[in-house]
Amino acid sequence: ALTALLRRDARIWFFFLLALFSLILALGEFTPLYQLLYFVPIFNRFRVPARFLFPFIFSMTFLAAICFDKLINHLRDSTTSSRAAEFIAGIFAILFVVMIGFAPLNVGMWIQVWQILPALFAFLGIIAMILALKRVVRRREFATVIIGLSLLDLTAFAFPFLTTVDTLISPSEFIQAPLSISAMDSTTFLYRMYTNVYNTSLRPNHQLIFDKQSAQAYTPLPLQRNDNYLFRLSPQMLNLLNVRYYLLPNGEVPPEFSEPTASVLLDPLRAEIEIRSTPTARVEIISYSDNTENLADGFLAGELEMKTANESVITFPIRLGIETADWAYASKAEIKHRKLQNVLSFPAFLISINRSFDGFKYVAQYTLPTQTNIISIHARTFLPAGKLIIENISLIDQEDKRSSLAALAHRNDLALVFKSHAVAVMENRDVLPRALVVHSAQVVSDDHALENMRSADFDPRQTVLLAQESALASTNTTPSDLTDKIEIVKYESETVAINVTADRAGYLILADTFYPGWEAYVDGQRTPIYRADYIFRAVPIRTGSHTIIFEFHPASFVIGAWISAISLILSGVLARIGLKKSWFTVPNAKENS
Repeated sequence: ALTALLRRDARIWFFFLLALFSLILALGEFTPLYQLLYFVPIFNRFRVPARFLFPFIFSMTFLAAICFDKLINHLRDSTTSSRAAEFIAGIFAILFVVMIGFAPLNVGMWIQVWQILPALFAFLGIIAMILALKRVVRRREFATVIIGLSLLDLTAFAFPFLTTVDTLISPSEFIQAPLSISAMDSTTFLYRMYTNVYNTSLRPNHQLIFDKQSAQAYTPLPLQRNDNYLFRLSPQMLNLLNVRYYLLPNGEVPPEFSEPTASVLLDPLRAEIEIRSTPTARVEIISYSDNTENLADGFLAGELEMKTANESVITFPIRLGIETADWAYASKAEIKHRKLQNVLSFPAFLISINRSFDGFKYVAQYTLPTQTNIISIHARTFLPAGKLIIENISLIDQEDKRSSLAALAHRNDLALVFKSHAVAVMENRDVLPRALVVHSAQVVSDDHALENMRSADFDPRQTVLLAQESALASTNTTPSDLTDKIEIVKYESETVAINVTADRAGYLILADTFYPGWEAYVDGQRTPIYRADYIFRAVPIRTGSHTIIFEFHPASFVIGAWISAISLILSGVLARIGLKKSWFTVPNAKENS
């Protein structure tokens, strides 16, 4: 504003109005003007108001530089050395040293300081400009004050960021792999984990330090389709997403963050689970309890209820020391109930004892008097909430054929592979590989694609849902049980190479995001990429062996490079013919008087 008053020309007013307009748009929904952008071409594609801060900062920087230049030329310079400028520089040097001494202050203290410093620096800057306008100070003194205030402002802003991480946790500890990582498969990195916002569950982006990939990402500009996919997850969709591990925080956390999605995890303690009529002669249950070391043998921790096809109910007890026991048995000096013989062990850690040990899940079986058709299963606990955990239930018929309750209920088959005071890691044994071949295809709209994928009948191994018509889509309509060979030989951020041997024509699906700029080559020939299963990439292949290469060559990068190059050339040409002189005319002595 001061610049516009000091130097009234079209260029100054342009940047002044641009700064004002950008600031208004940066307020987003808090100003009615922002809503009008939805009707303006190009601008209606901007979904983040903070983007408009860039032209605001650019304009304000330009105006500040012109204002500084105007005031400098407005002032007289001393023909001799300015002791006042040296004195002011000395004061700023002392203040800078003092500020360095306060750098180790905690973050809360710096936040309080930030509430004061902007107003203080603005006040001092205004005083300096008023003195400059009245020519009370000379050029060197004014320049020293403005530069000193700018340096102090930048320093005060930067110091907290130099110490915050080190104050909370040392950098070496921050990049140290947590114990939960050691429980994951280290022979390959081609799988994803599902985490949440809690740091104990290795929140999105943090896992990249350890060469692990997450189904989610912390980004201010998420893709809408990806968000739609993640917010409407089904077990089949998570398997297709190549999610192999779930990291769930332990402790008191809000229910919405305690699991990936209610439709994925098996929890017969929460609600009755209805299944198709399944012949059952024996029932196997995998379970464990938590913080039950003071409970004796035979304590009734819960009950398992099964409803038969003739509406009768069969009830089995879940007792400590008989059908289940405390998971942290090896970490406790004394436990009043026995440890079962049939156990499944997993790595564990508790901060209370500060050491690793083997945790246990317990396997128990019940025998029915006669083989019976089971149509629903429900469990109840007599322990506090979360202290009895049922991981899986299997129904076994007279021929020893097993039917997992997770599969019957269309849930993921999850197995606990690590547990600590902070996090539980569960492995999804139904996960699909990063790349697979499917021989049947349907062309459906996006809305129908999500609806079909959430259906319990959808099998991503048998049918791929395409967003565009394909020559193969109408020729391969019969599901196939044939086995195809797939090997990912190269997997990088901008290049993926896959060797495939297909028993017949179909589609290679790569469970990575479909995005403009990706190109596919099958045996060296450019091949179209189809958006498959709502967010993934697929290419058609014929019978036989093929090498498929995906490469990322975004047109936006090429266009941006050309725009930058042309702009640079034009800027040089315009500067050459004297445009720079007309924009930055140095006021003459008469103008300064």
